[in-house]
Amino acid sequence: MPLSTGTSKAAFSKNVETEMEAGKPQKQAVAIAYSQHRKNVAKDKDFTEQERRKDAGTGAAMPDGSFPIETEHDLKSAIHLAGNAKDPEAVKRHIKQRAKSLGLQSMIPEDWQSHAGDCVGDCCPKCAVSRLRDMIRSL
Repeated sequence: MPLSTGTSKAAFSKNVETEMEAGKPQKQAVAIAYSQHRKNVAKDKDFTEQERRKDAGTGAAMPDGSFPIETEHDLKSAIHLAGNAKDPEAVKRHIKQRAKSLGLQSMIPEDWQSHAGDCVGDCCPKCAVSRLRDMIRSL
């Protein structure tokens, strides 16, 4: 029996059930259902050129339309793919901005927390100390 192409929890559960009825062990059935779920989500969220242009205009994507981020899933995908970009640092800045606007800053990897240039000054003790050093040097 073919697997469901939906992205809901019910579709996922139905896919696990279908695979188990076909004789697969539970762990394998769950793995297959997760694989199908990822494919279904990717199909659901392929951005059209028009959507990319719109997102670029609103800041939800890079100026060229790459790395559109509208949802938590998009953010996860962008984080995963950032290293493949032509300018990974620019993409990381974009991802950080989108994470902040979506209220998902906690998803940003720790090794991206450079606190150099992308910080507002008092976000953490390290930044506050750096800001004070800069103020003292300017005296």
